[in-house]
Amino acid sequence: MGLPVVWKKYGSYHWFSLALIASFPLLVPFGRLSEIPIILMAIGGVFLLINERKKLFLNREIILFTFVFSAIWIPVWISLIGAVYPPKTLSVGLTFVRMFLAGVFIVSTMAGSPGVSGKVLKTLALLLCVWVADALLQAAVGYNLIAYPDVGGRVNSFFGESLNFGPYMATFSPLLFVYALLNWRWQGQSFAFLGVVVVVFMAGSRSGWVVLAFVIAGIAVWIVRREGWKILSRFAIMALVLMGVAGGILQFSQPFSDRLRQSMLVFSKDSESVNHALSNRLPIWETTFEVIRANPINGVGARGLRYAYEDFASPDDYFVQKDYTVHHAHNLVLDIGSETGLIGLTGLVLAMGILLCAWRAAGPEERLRAFPYALVLFVIFLPINSHFAMYSSAWSTTYFWAMSLFFGALAKQEGFKKAA
Repeated sequence: MGLPVVWKKYGSYHWFSLALIASFPLLVPFGRLSEIPIILMAIGGVFLLINERKKLFLNREIILFTFVFSAIWIPVWISLIGAVYPPKTLSVGLTFVRMFLAGVFIVSTMAGSPGVSGKVLKTLALLLCVWVADALLQAAVGYNLIAYPDVGGRVNSFFGESLNFGPYMATFSPLLFVYALLNWRWQGQSFAFLGVVVVVFMAGSRSGWVVLAFVIAGIAVWIVRREGWKILSRFAIMALVLMGVAGGILQFSQPFSDRLRQSMLVFSKDSESVNHALSNRLPIWETTFEVIRANPINGVGARGLRYAYEDFASPDDYFVQKDYTVHHAHNLVLDIGSETGLIGLTGLVLAMGILLCAWRAAGPEERLRAFPYALVLFVIFLPINSHFAMYSSAWSTTYFWAMSLFFGALAKQEGFKKAA
């Protein structure tokens, strides 16, 4: 008897699966605590593979998830050949296994019951509403609901001293936006869009601003395709409101104003000004190019750039002189190219191709369910992304979690209209 069948028998399947799936983003702000639901789901995945392995791999979405996972995972193992620090690369390869097992659990449980997919989206949207409200409270009074202060005027909600709130909020925002558009009146939709824009701006992370811009563009295209060009008048009003909000934040938030002025230096003709605008990332990119040139096939090993950086950096490199550790390349393509090489980049292209083919082959109802997760994956794998390391534990867990939800939502389910 498979694990989902057991839970159904005892009436616990819905709440338990929902709690586990939603607990991951709930605990993301608290660091390693987010591993707890992942490990529990991985254990569920083990039970499924033991008890229902034959039936499991007749499931199209499980097979596709396996292929996508493998396209990213196998290059990690190949990068072990000649890795600069094999123990770290080996650790990445081994710990990725938990996400395959957790992914099997998520896809299986979402595909196995018509009601779960809608409830998952609703739960995640409400969780993000709490993030937004909490960050707005922090912006207003300086402290959030659990007494975390802001960081130099930059809101960070439940993330404590970390400045990761902006990128994570922007990345997860499609889950709130799509749910609001499908289920709420204009008042709720306005709170969702304006609230997210305000808190992401005030978080002060430029990578979060870029991600949010692509999210809003993706939502706009989706709405126009659903409702036609007549909707443009509403977009014009929303754009004016957003411009007003941005102007207000620029006027009253000194950290936001400073970050925006710094960002504008990227259009300067002076290389030092451009480097300042990019937060001293030019030397990182230059050194990473040298790493790729020397190790083009399979890189220096997943998570190995930090150990190879000093050997390839110029003597006057900013980070070498300051004795700072460069943890990753601060660019998705360079990160993969330096650590798993051309093999890793080929695997990523293959994975994205499988995701796209799965999307194109799905029916309208399945696409509607999977759209918020598809948009999350779109902004995660933007080639210009610069915020998190591709093979880090926290970020890899995030995108494999989103992939699992994407494939689980694509499974054919009867009776889905809106989130329950």
